[in-house]
Amino acid sequence: MKAKNLALAISGLCLMTALPADAGGNRFKGKWMYMKKCTFCHDVDLRWQSVTGPHLRTIVGRKVAAIETISYSPHLRLLAEHGVTWEIPLLRAFAASRDDSWFAPYRKKLLGNKCAEPNHAERPPACAPYIHHAKRRPVRPDDLENILAYLRAFVRKR
Repeated sequence: MKAKNLALAISGLCLMTALPADAGGNRFKGKWMYMKKCTFCHDVDLRWQSVTGPHLRTIVGRKVAAIETISYSPHLRLLAEHGVTWEIPLLRAFAASRDDSWFAPYRKKLLGNKCAEPNHAERPPACAPYIHHAKRRPVRPDDLENILAYLRAFVRKR
């Protein structure tokens, strides 16, 4: 009996230490919320190719706009040109905002004052507001953390 309790305690300790410190959210609830909020445009199955959005199975750590069969917005193409990858803070900012606020720091950093003049002839397309997710329903912060935990579960150990 003591050996069984000891084995349970050791396995529980191993499970607790195996989780990363920033692993907030519940991936099982995240799967359910992902199916409810994201699957209209995205999938996690690599065999299916969506015409509306890329698969999100390997999104964490993947370069922005990396799937060649998808027509990305100028905003995401600009980030791809500068080698930006989808990490959890960027995914959180991107999914949490329905407006252009997630892209504003990148616009300022990568485009500088090219967007300042409204009638500038060489104005890049990424100066326009990002509206591609404007009509989607907002995701509550705790639901977003669960979705991110679900997507983080697909990350391979390096």
